[in-house]
Amino acid sequence: MRNWGGFNMRSESHLFIFIASKANCQRKFKKNKMIQSEIKDDDIINQENQILADIKSSQLAIGPRESPESLIVNYIESETLNDQNFWLLGISDINKRYKHIRRVRGDGNCFYRAFLFAYLEELLFRLKSDDNEQREGGKREVDRMMNVMKISKDDLVNLGYSEFVFETFLDVS
Repeated sequence: MRNWGGFNMRSESHLFIFIASKANCQRKFKKNKMIQSEIKDDDIINQENQILADIKSSQLAIGPRESPESLIVNYIESETLNDQNFWLLGISDINKRYKHIRRVRGDGNCFYRAFLFAYLEELLFRLKSDDNEQREGGKREVDRMMNVMKISKDDLVNLGYSEFVFETFLDVS
């Protein structure tokens, strides 16, 4: 049986909000309230779009296959020797279990992108396999997924989604 491969879903681009003490927050409340009232929704949307554009330009949505050992570079400079040993043991374990990894851009959709990509990659592997059993299993899985997509249309409409949102996708499938 072929390994699916591992995914490193470590993100470098999260927004963290730090809140100081309650007294500090109360002192700054009036000042921040004035600043917040000056911020427009368009400004926030533009800033979010700029952040997303910066992330997209610097990170691939799904990277190429890499050796799990390529993760060592990320953790070799850990703050303490204990941290470093912890990460190196984990990388060693990943290296034993998987032939390769793919890095996935951490943008809130990374899990779905990683899962779907791995699923489709495995399906493609099976459909191209020289092994008849693998190939037939791949064909059965394609048929099963086509059926799920057709059934999902009714489910989505019953949940209140407009058919316009997904009709093009379902027409292609």
